[in-house]
Amino acid sequence: MLKGEATRVFGDGNQTRDFVYVADIVEANLRADKVEDAFSLFHIGSGLQTSVNKLHRGMSEIAGYQLKPAYAESRVGEQMRSCLDASSFAKRTAWAARTNIQDGLKQTLDYFRSK
Repeated sequence: MLKGEATRVFGDGNQTRDFVYVADIVEANLRADKVEDAFSLFHIGSGLQTSVNKLHRGMSEIAGYQLKPAYAESRVGEQMRSCLDASSFAKRTAWAARTNIQDGLKQTLDYFRSK
């Protein structure tokens, strides 16, 4: 998008993911290191589903990108929905994803603009 090149979305773009900004993931990892039971398994997520289409629209707005995505065939075995429940981790560490999707996209695009 930053180069003005065409983007590709696999499938129809309605598949969802639980996107979490990288700084929030780093914070979760730092807190996980303090959990006494080293063999616990936790999900780390925002608890919010965002479609790939919505992600593309958000990034396009921030980047000033005008082109529509080129839709390609779905990837074999791709799941349609993904959303995680981080409540167990939150109870043990007081962690929660803090960066909303729009702020995370803006910070991500700002980072790549600076490179």
